[in-house]
Amino acid sequence: MAERQRIWILTDGKIGDLVQCRGVARRLDGEVTERVVSPGKPWVWLAPRGPVPPAERIGQPDSPIAPPFPDVLIASGRRTVPYIRAVKRASPGTFTVFLKDPRIQPVELDMIWAPVHDGLSGARVMSTDTGPHPFTPDVLAEARARGQDRFGALPRPLTGVILGGRTGTVKYESAESLRAAEAICAAIGAGTAVVVPSRRTPDALREAVASALPGQWHWDGSGENPYLDILTNADRLIVTGDSHNMVSEASMFGVPLHVFRPKGLSRKLDRFLDRMAERGALRDLRDGGEDFQASAVDASAEIAEEIRRRIAAH
Repeated sequence: MAERQRIWILTDGKIGDLVQCRGVARRLDGEVTERVVSPGKPWVWLAPRGPVPPAERIGQPDSPIAPPFPDVLIASGRRTVPYIRAVKRASPGTFTVFLKDPRIQPVELDMIWAPVHDGLSGARVMSTDTGPHPFTPDVLAEARARGQDRFGALPRPLTGVILGGRTGTVKYESAESLRAAEAICAAIGAGTAVVVPSRRTPDALREAVASALPGQWHWDGSGENPYLDILTNADRLIVTGDSHNMVSEASMFGVPLHVFRPKGLSRKLDRFLDRMAERGALRDLRDGGEDFQASAVDASAEIAEEIRRRIAAH
């Protein structure tokens, strides 16, 4: 029996980066280890071009990149670039993958994945509209079964309402929260709405949606997060468009997906939503929320397969 590949995930702990790295690593069927870098000042200022901090260099007792080195290293986040470069120099046989724009394209990176809306190009670059997610088929099957137990008795159609929150440019202040709530309410129609806020959801948005949808199912933050349970069971989905990950995950299921575009949305996210609408994966919530035949989009398997192909040619 062939030995399973050793796979490292390297991040600075940001959940968005970690989720995407897990999504790819889990599709490669190896032994996955997660490692976290934490460069202090001034080293954090020098990333991605600077060196690994002396205290975290290979050979130091608490180094996050101490050997034995992996067969595949998947990293994300600007702060990890010096570390992945150091591993590649020490272990040329390690296949190095970076997710999203590393801001530089050094020879130590064997493959770079970035969403199409980043506009990254090059021989080592692969781009897809949506991003990788951590949900393997068995995880999705378990969530579907939990959701059937949890929501199976509710009147259909079941509309999953997934709320994001503030970003660097999106604020969801009072007026914008009310605008979102009104648009969501107008698109619900018959059946049941299952509303799932995220950790980023501000009180103003959560409360506005709760007031607009009285008597519906609202997750109050207690108990197990029903996010994946409703994604796998919803007949239709409404999602706020402030998160590339969130929209990517909602687009996997091929159900009608309606996206609310908040004010302040970045140009990159606007371009992403435009492309997804063009390929029939979603519609703008302003268009009325009518059901349509949506195209399912799932990039995780595609990215993992490209990694396998490039490893074979490595």
